[in-house]
Amino acid sequence: MAGIIIINILAALLLQRYFAGTPEYSSYNAGPRGLKALYLLTGELGLTKSRLEDSYQSLSGGVLIRVENRFGGIPGGSVPPPEGAAETLVQWVKGGGSLVLFSSWETDLTRALGIELGDSFGGAEVEAEETAFTADAGNLVFAGGRSMKPVKDAEVIVRSAKGAAAVSFALGRGRVIAVSDPYPVTNKGIQEGDNVIFVANIFRVLQPSRVIFDESGGAAAGDAAGGAARPVVSKTVAAAGVQAAAALLLLYIFWGRRFGRPVPLLRTDTGPSAQYVNTMANIYRQGRAREIALESIYTGFWQSLTRTLGVPGSIEKEEIIYLCRQRREMDSDGLERILGSVGKLRQRGGLSEAELFALVHDMENWRRENLKHAGYARH
Repeated sequence: MAGIIIINILAALLLQRYFAGTPEYSSYNAGPRGLKALYLLTGELGLTKSRLEDSYQSLSGGVLIRVENRFGGIPGGSVPPPEGAAETLVQWVKGGGSLVLFSSWETDLTRALGIELGDSFGGAEVEAEETAFTADAGNLVFAGGRSMKPVKDAEVIVRSAKGAAAVSFALGRGRVIAVSDPYPVTNKGIQEGDNVIFVANIFRVLQPSRVIFDESGGAAAGDAAGGAARPVVSKTVAAAGVQAAAALLLLYIFWGRRFGRPVPLLRTDTGPSAQYVNTMANIYRQGRAREIALESIYTGFWQSLTRTLGVPGSIEKEEIIYLCRQRREMDSDGLERILGSVGKLRQRGGLSEAELFALVHDMENWRRENLKHAGYARH
């Protein structure tokens, strides 16, 4: 009994260390100031996503999402980035990378980019300018930040009473988008106003090959001091510790006891939870972005279909319908009807909310009833 107690205490300490190592402004964090909703939404938009937990020298192409705290470290550690980290990142942007920076503080990176921060402003004072980044996103909700003095030839995206609150400018062969308040991309802020449309527009304009979330803590050239954002204990180790403790506890309680006949487990529903569907629907409804919603959901549907059938995403619709007809368990006529509806709605435009939800309902029903036969499981 004493051994079981000791094991459970160790498991509790293991989890405590893990959660203590998951700070705010991290894509691992599901709290109000975390970025996990943005990380998941990136996948829903059909974009390839990853986390950077090494030095900036390992960066390749794509868009890097970086949220700084007052120390210049990320996502929320108190350790400043090592010397040279900002210059390494600037050189990556000049070589063709795209940086989306959220920072309310003067740091080595803001100075290296030539961004000067001025007076503070309140969240209710911001106003979106007419740009490609703010299309259909006139109602942006900020918590407050600091005005920015734009660098030469910078485009002001969002303006406050004290000056620019978000800007975009070219840097070498790359581009920088700087926002002086991280609130619009936090788990709490992204669902308010038109913030989610603002984020989707950024990805639409930049058209990234992949989206990289900076979890490196500002590491440069392999400096070990930059690992502040990485969890102290990995999820795998934490989960293994808890499972081992639970298994030993159950073994102790039920040792030598007889059980009845096994009861078959119910088949789990591979479709999305009602809470998830309602949340996404509410976000899209608030943003009045039905076309963006259709494209995002259809992209995920198409990727699931091609991945299940083991064919490239560039395959023609007629070919994939033909492949489905070769499988008796798959409703090829229903798939042809869905793909035809998507094509007609794309050409016609002016998509209504009723049409969108009817089509999404048909997609999810077809995916649930047909892809499960081919071993597909939704993640």
